[in-house]
Amino acid sequence: MQLDVLEQLDALEQAIDEVVSSDPESCADLESVERLQRQASRLEAYATRATGAMEVEGQWATSGARTAAAWQAWACHQSSPVAKRSVRRSRHLRQLRVLEEAWSEGSLTGAHVDAIIAVRNPRTEAALERDEELLVAQAKKLSFETFVRALAYWVQLADPEGTEESAEERRSRR
Repeated sequence: MQLDVLEQLDALEQAIDEVVSSDPESCADLESVERLQRQASRLEAYATRATGAMEVEGQWATSGARTAAAWQAWACHQSSPVAKRSVRRSRHLRQLRVLEEAWSEGSLTGAHVDAIIAVRNPRTEAALERDEELLVAQAKKLSFETFVRALAYWVQLADPEGTEESAEERRSRR
């Protein structure tokens, strides 16, 4: 790891230490809460990208872990599902650059990322590549719940056979 990156991480830790040592009520106004949430999203996006780079480089294997997610769960004291989600997100974001950029700028959250990658499959891949900018623009504009409904409608148009299969599976479970 480069020294300047370590210095940047030290500076980030110091800045976070200063913020979290202050009274939370000092940041209880609307603008401060929005800024805090956006910065948290940006940091989560960056950590996810770093996780993806770490997975590709294979450094986790030197620890004896079987996967990057297993190493992250152990080293970062995360649950296995949380670590796996981080690795899964990083893999998908390699192909979803517009989504990655929006998350990195703090315009979207990890929940938006999860919603979009959940609908990405071989049948929707071409449509998602075509419509990624549109979907990200809608995610930025709409409330999360409204966006999820719009995304479900998009899936019906992009993958009508998959929608029928899902309905059939739900009926068979009843």
